Amino acid sequence: MTEQEGRDMIKRHEGVRFLPYRDHLGILTIGIGHNLSEGLTPQMVKFIFDEDVKIAKTELCRVFPADILNCLPSAKYWVLVDMMFQLGASKFRSFRKMIRAINKLDYKTAAKEMLNSRWARQSPLRARELASIMEE
Repeated sequence: MTEQEGRDMIKRHEGVRFLPYRDHLGILTIGIGHNLSEGLTPQMVKFIFDEDVKIAKTELCRVFPADILNCLPSAKYWVLVDMMFQLGASKFRSFRKMIRAINKLDYKTAAKEMLNSRWARQSPLRARELASIMEE
């Protein structure tokens, strides 16, 4: 049996699950039989993080025109990536006044709108740090 045939057999036996589930023994599992109670390796954590950052960046491209994203100073761009990463696309899009301000390159108003939110009350340290960077 080749490596690929062996892998295909395991995959067929385990199945593929994209959300965590409890296997027949009650063990929290994900993917192709990955036992979550054993945790993740540093490589897995890095891979997942890299993928999540890619998703956040892609979602930003759906919110802002390319010319706006391309002219943002790097630190302000990463503020938006950070927010998208934490909030997800639908909650990020609810920051309509902030988005409008950024589209006008009005960073002071954008920072004010970031702080005038439920998110800022729930994540005050993060929000203040990000708003401070946005306002600079």
